[in-house]
Amino acid sequence: MLLSDIACVLALTARSQAYVQALARHDIELGRYLILSDGRPPAVPPENLKELGSGRYFDIDESVFSTLDSRKIGYEVIPSRDINGAEVQEALQKIPQRYILYSGYGGALLKPHLFRLGKKWLHIHAGMLPQYRGSTTAYYSLLDRGSLGATAIFLNEKI
Repeated sequence: MLLSDIACVLALTARSQAYVQALARHDIELGRYLILSDGRPPAVPPENLKELGSGRYFDIDESVFSTLDSRKIGYEVIPSRDINGAEVQEALQKIPQRYILYSGYGGALLKPHLFRLGKKWLHIHAGMLPQYRGSTTAYYSLLDRGSLGATAIFLNEKI
């Protein structure tokens, strides 16, 4: 199934690998894939993540590039890790997709100029909002409730 009105901006992270592999596993292809990469190799995942990604949920050893290439799905590499950089803005201005599934590098917040492009930014936050904000939501959720959650949100300038 082709979802032609959705593009995906991906970092070279385990989260992006999981997204791309899950979409491929369900025969879902998005209209466009933009990959943020400045040529540095992705960080080696810790051993506990390797165990989680050993095929039960996704294959941590299968890169975003490998998944897309094996399915003959095209993508564009943007030579930057900065979601707010000029290269990213230029690439986004050229694509017709209205919705952007965003899986960027940790700690990066979208700046106002990206919201003025007329795109709707969808992000899956690794935590139940508003209780678990920030980057360590899994730890606090496990300690507090013994469970994990996620929240799908459309980003805006205030988030």
